Amino acid sequence: MMCLVIACFATLMLVRTECAAPRLRQGVALQLPDSRESDAEPIKPIGTLSELFDAYGGLKSFSATFREKKHMSVLLRPLASEGQVNYDAATKSFSQHVDKPFPYTLVLLPEYVGKLEDGSWSAFEGEIHLMVRQVLDSFLKLLEGDREGMMKLYAAKFSTDAIDSTRWTVTLVPRNEPLSRVLSRVTISGRGREIIDMEVREASGDRRIMTFSNVKIDKAYSAKERLRFFPKPK
Repeated sequence: MMCLVIACFATLMLVRTECAAPRLRQGVALQLPDSRESDAEPIKPIGTLSELFDAYGGLKSFSATFREKKHMSVLLRPLASEGQVNYDAATKSFSQHVDKPFPYTLVLLPEYVGKLEDGSWSAFEGEIHLMVRQVLDSFLKLLEGDREGMMKLYAAKFSTDAIDSTRWTVTLVPRNEPLSRVLSRVTISGRGREIIDMEVREASGDRRIMTFSNVKIDKAYSAKERLRFFPKPK
């Protein structure tokens, strides 16, 4: 059961370990919500953990494309995947759409946690439901600016780049079981309010690295976009 939880994460953050052999089918990439942000606004340096959570307080949305590599001790080469993540603060909804090497969608809604694959839904229940929420909280609590919620689950260490003061790194170590049984630590790096990458080290020694691009924040989702990016089982 714990292996399934680990396989469900990616930030972030999902590559199923039973799919080490490539599957020859690809999904159709979803178009990220349009956002026309000004490039003229300077990036504000973030110097402390409190400032980092304050910077994300009031965040309306987060969307990005991602590339992930999963390094496993049982494989000679890392597993690669790519797709898109979306977060909507208004509805507290998160989704991860994996396009390659095979398509599926993970959704984390207030009332539902599950996966859509090949047109069929699989709900996460019981301990798996709880674990998926807690693992994803390493990412979502940051986007929500919820420092108190994050500190209940993780001990955090914050640092800034010695050369570029706008770049920061936060390392999260699980405080208690059952989370500490599956995760060793999570390291998230960014620049200003933009998250650049995230590394997840599992208790087993396996690790995954997710790199984000085309990051867009504070774009309000329309009703149509919410249906597209945050699907629900019928």
